[in-house]
Amino acid sequence: MDLQASILKLTFDPASAALVLLDYGWMLADGPLRFPQKNGTEVVPSPDSSYPLILDTLNSQFVIKYTVVDDAAGSRAASMTAVLNSLISVAALGVKPLKIEVDGVGGGHYWQAAQCKVSENEPWHQPHSRFARTVKSLTLTCAGLSYV
Repeated sequence: MDLQASILKLTFDPASAALVLLDYGWMLADGPLRFPQKNGTEVVPSPDSSYPLILDTLNSQFVIKYTVVDDAAGSRAASMTAVLNSLISVAALGVKPLKIEVDGVGGGHYWQAAQCKVSENEPWHQPHSRFARTVKSLTLTCAGLSYV
């Protein structure tokens, strides 16, 4: 597993500082984060043309998917407890803003998604590790990105 330290901080529901989903220095598996974006379109057949009409629906969403590795669980029981508790805490999250900070970007500037939902949560305990390791893959679906 290739690990890389995060240069991002993702805070879910930043008005209440409710939950840091990713922090600076946390170990990421599978390389740097990607941000695939989908921009809404509607394809309408055109009877007077051999090409359809593509309409912009003005809907735009982006996805953040990453895997975090935590070797600080302490014991296998603590790691499994963290896995199960993660299922409960993430299920209770609704749709909230997401604050995205980049390490080294000063002046208090950051990016914020107006709406974000943890659409997938896959935590697991890695039993073959020589120490307790908890791994969590999260997928966030977000919309309304702005630079603040």
